[in-house]
Amino acid sequence: MTATISALAIGIGVPFTIHVAIRFQEDRVRFDDPGDAVRSTTRFTGGALAGSAFTTMAGFLVLRFSSLPPFQQLGTVVAIAVGCSLVAAVLVLPSLLILWDRWHRRRGDAPAPVERETEPANADGHVDAGTLATPRIDCPNGGVIHRSTVRVTGTTTAS
Repeated sequence: MTATISALAIGIGVPFTIHVAIRFQEDRVRFDDPGDAVRSTTRFTGGALAGSAFTTMAGFLVLRFSSLPPFQQLGTVVAIAVGCSLVAAVLVLPSLLILWDRWHRRRGDAPAPVERETEPANADGHVDAGTLATPRIDCPNGGVIHRSTVRVTGTTTAS
């Protein structure tokens, strides 16, 4: 039973930290000050995480009405673990992300990847209406991460 509780707690708590970390990276590109990036991250991500955590906790707390004591205990312990994961993701992780950002910048690492759109151009250097463009992220190490595909609705000049 303890292995199940540990796996559930980790499996439910990890997405909270992923959402906060990714949002911080996006906000860090937009803001020069890491404090402003953390405030934006917690302002726009904290409510969604709290809603998700509270509904998950409520779902597990329903197990308190079970007639079997092990299920009652499972529901209580997992609900507490999800609550602790929420607190860690919203209160502890932002501080660690600021330290992580400062450490990387002191080392001289490039800032976080910047997302920009690239469009396939024809021989004239123009993009025809209806062609597909792929937003991409240029990584500091020279790699490229391609995201979802979007439809270009007009003719633009490729840069």
